[in-house]
Amino acid sequence: METSYNPDNSGEHRLAHILATEMKVMVGEQAEPKHNAVARGWLEYPGCPAGIEQYFDIRNSQAVWLELAKLIMGAEADLSLAQAYKALEPSKEPPFEDDLAISDLYYIHDRK
Repeated sequence: METSYNPDNSGEHRLAHILATEMKVMVGEQAEPKHNAVARGWLEYPGCPAGIEQYFDIRNSQAVWLELAKLIMGAEADLSLAQAYKALEPSKEPPFEDDLAISDLYYIHDRK
């Protein structure tokens, strides 16, 4: 990366840490979704015959189930990402005087 000014060492470290953290999370191990199959099952219409007067009821019901499925799958994806960021946190909290280590920990914790 190039900047229009001369960066300092802490800024370069912060950038390197952010890029490394994001790469580790995106290409690293993440938990397998457990509830996506169930949520996708909610989208299957039973296929029983219905009259034209029930058209809007059926469409509204399908829309509600679609939104619920998206909510569950999104929440599970968010939890999986949070778990991946949690795995990158150091086991021991750095000393408060170490600004770089605190900044690194803050970034990981904020993303989690």
